[in-house]
Amino acid sequence: MALSYFIWDTLISLFYVGYFGVGFLVHGIVSTIVFTIGVFHPYIHYYCPLFLLFEISTPFLNVRWVGLKFDVLSESFKLVNNAILMLIFFFVRICWGWYQVVQLGKDFYNARENPKFTLAGALFILSCNFVLDILNVFWFSKMLTVAINTLKQLFGFSHQDDKLKLM
Repeated sequence: MALSYFIWDTLISLFYVGYFGVGFLVHGIVSTIVFTIGVFHPYIHYYCPLFLLFEISTPFLNVRWVGLKFDVLSESFKLVNNAILMLIFFFVRICWGWYQVVQLGKDFYNARENPKFTLAGALFILSCNFVLDILNVFWFSKMLTVAINTLKQLFGFSHQDDKLKLM
């Protein structure tokens, strides 16, 4: 089921790459590849649901998109949704994600003597996860920029106010 989701995600991201950007396409392709590998290599089945938790932020991202495109949500609802999105994104995709990649690396190291283990496969899976984690950091930095600009507007700061005034 997860693999089907990522195949669909890849196709939609490819079709709308001009709208969503290359990052979404990379996310779809890399996730599809890793989950395809997971179908055929049971030693990483344990990690599939752990990494699927990343997608818990997706409904909040979709609500944000609907709010921006159709202007059907109140400003306070959008603000709360965006705050929840950022919190979940940070704690699940950044904190939990990086931790789980380290755990996956440790498990690969411990499984290195298993005849079913392949170093190339492990390095490939870890590299794919690293790409996704870097992409998540990039996306979170974009979210922070939007959040900072939103807070500046809410509190009425001008562009000159954001420079530190040293005494």
